[in-house]
Amino acid sequence: MKPIAENPLLHSMQASEMFLQKISPGSNPNTELVVSSEGGVNRQLFKSAVNIRTQHFGNEVYPRGVVEISNYCNLNCLYCGMRKDNLTINRYRLGHNEIVQIALSMEQHGIKSIMLQSGDDYTYPIASLVKTVHAIRKETDLRVILCLGERKRADLEAMLKAGANMYVLKLETPNPILFQKLRPSTTFERRLNQLKFMKKIGYQISSGFIVGLPEQTHHEIFEGLMLLKDLRVDAASVSPFIPNEGSPLKNEPFGSLELSLYFLAQMRIHLQGVYIPAVSAFSLLHKDGQALAMNAGANVITINFTPKTNAKQYLMYSEKRNPVSLERARELILSLGMTSSILQIN
Repeated sequence: MKPIAENPLLHSMQASEMFLQKISPGSNPNTELVVSSEGGVNRQLFKSAVNIRTQHFGNEVYPRGVVEISNYCNLNCLYCGMRKDNLTINRYRLGHNEIVQIALSMEQHGIKSIMLQSGDDYTYPIASLVKTVHAIRKETDLRVILCLGERKRADLEAMLKAGANMYVLKLETPNPILFQKLRPSTTFERRLNQLKFMKKIGYQISSGFIVGLPEQTHHEIFEGLMLLKDLRVDAASVSPFIPNEGSPLKNEPFGSLELSLYFLAQMRIHLQGVYIPAVSAFSLLHKDGQALAMNAGANVITINFTPKTNAKQYLMYSEKRNPVSLERARELILSLGMTSSILQIN
């Protein structure tokens, strides 16, 4: 009689209950538990997550290049250093020609997707964004991912028509009350409706959550994963909370590395064949944080192509941000014994 095959979904639910009973909010990151927790819960969970990733993507790491085109923002999110009321940073916007030249350079290095990222900069002309998206699609074979915050529906339609493929809009928390506290300039419903609208008109969509926010519960993060599943996202992310020196939450504790990796593995198991980045915030908690994220089920690495002078002013995580270079990405992928298009280019 053949043994019953292991059900990773059932195992992950059981692991969730065991794990969430053990871990309390604000617990210190403990990389020993990451690789060998009591009863082997995390070890088995990560193994299941990596097996599912392999079933969908093989041994491939997907590189995407990011250009942070503007650090202006009209919002006042409590956790972000680029918030409107932070007057200590130098604001900038990159122009059309500079962005297109960076895109051309990316393609020469084996990058397959470009992500244009900014704060919620409503004064960045939509005509310029449309022109840039169209030029990138015309002059390169790059897929275009947009991460530009909340936008008017007409703007979203125009950028899609110009050739944009995916839009990243993170919910950060699935709790509408906590969302309103952290993002007083907007609402959870508005953000959720934009994701639904973009999916409806033809975008691939990506969203995700921050782990370790003040007042957050672990069970609501798990509920957030189920929300992403219901939205049929094409990509998703988990980011540990990094207190930003230029924000009102600057004195809050860092998010837990262990808990963030745990939810990344749960994301892979429940969302299956979605793209999941090993975000650079992991490397702010541990020198091998992004490698740990890959070993928990991630399969995307984001390489920063923002001009260095500007990148220093893009304070999404912290003044101590650790953007990933092309060389570092290649070293990471090689160290994991994985493959990628950026390893095939000298």
